[in-house]
Amino acid sequence: MDNHHVLAKPPKELNPDQYYYNANFSEVVLSQNGDQLTSGRIYYLKPLIYKNIQVTLKRFTPPKGINGGNRALLKPGVKLVVSKNPVKPLVFTLFPVMIIGIGVYTIMTWRRPENKNATRQTRRSKIFDD
Repeated sequence: MDNHHVLAKPPKELNPDQYYYNANFSEVVLSQNGDQLTSGRIYYLKPLIYKNIQVTLKRFTPPKGINGGNRALLKPGVKLVVSKNPVKPLVFTLFPVMIIGIGVYTIMTWRRPENKNATRQTRRSKIFDD
């Protein structure tokens, strides 16, 4: 955390001059039964992803036990969101296929405009003759 004074402010009040997103990160180790699966840094809008598990940095929290003292001496805490979505690859595969399908359907069912030079009477007779 590069500026500990921003911890007391709500996230909506932060501006780019006070808070540098690239300089603020959390190092995370993902383990299962004592075995390390992966580790890395997580930033805002840049989560740590391992297979179908995603660890996202929600926000930083002030160090516990300090009420207005020197916060720079202690490391801040973090709030993380751990999510698992097993159907994510399927959704991201089907979504472009559906968009392409809609495009192909639109092209195949596209009707050309009728002849603008024809009179209204000839168009009417064409409709009723069919």
